[in-house]
Amino acid sequence: QVKTDNNLTYDLLPADHWRTSVSAGIVNMQRDSTFDAIEPGRKTLRGRVTLDYLGWPHWSPGLVFTQDLLGRGAGTSLSPSITYRQALSEDSTILLTQSFTLSRSDIWRYKPDLPATVDPNQSSGWGTGMDTSLTLRQRLRPHWSWFAQLNRSQALRAGDPLAQPATRWAGQVGVIYFER
Repeated sequence: QVKTDNNLTYDLLPADHWRTSVSAGIVNMQRDSTFDAIEPGRKTLRGRVTLDYLGWPHWSPGLVFTQDLLGRGAGTSLSPSITYRQALSEDSTILLTQSFTLSRSDIWRYKPDLPATVDPNQSSGWGTGMDTSLTLRQRLRPHWSWFAQLNRSQALRAGDPLAQPATRWAGQVGVIYFER
């Protein structure tokens, strides 16, 4: 796995140099987060298809497509990415990923701080953003690893016509189970 995924994921068509997967997760649209799925607010199910090419020793280009499967406003996105992988030891790897996202979403309409001047019938525009993440992955046992990730997201152009481009920082720690 090149990028950390906090959804239920199934690997498709395993091949030597290609990784393909499909995943789905519940998204809290008022927080735009899968981690807040149990918090109150409008929710939807977001599907994801991922394709990564792992044929080079350190570099991996990828593509992620997401879609709101229930049509509740989380929209569609397409994200090409490039990841640099470097083994630190036999059991430890560091990954640096840069991705660019093009998306169309009405998710901003469900934010609690939405200004009263916004017309709810107004069509949402296309938004763009960049994500940079640094991940450390350490194998614990043959099928188990832990990871720590620091992520910086920057909106270059928001789909919300009133939104100001913003930068968000996030951190994540977790475990990964590999069947093979």
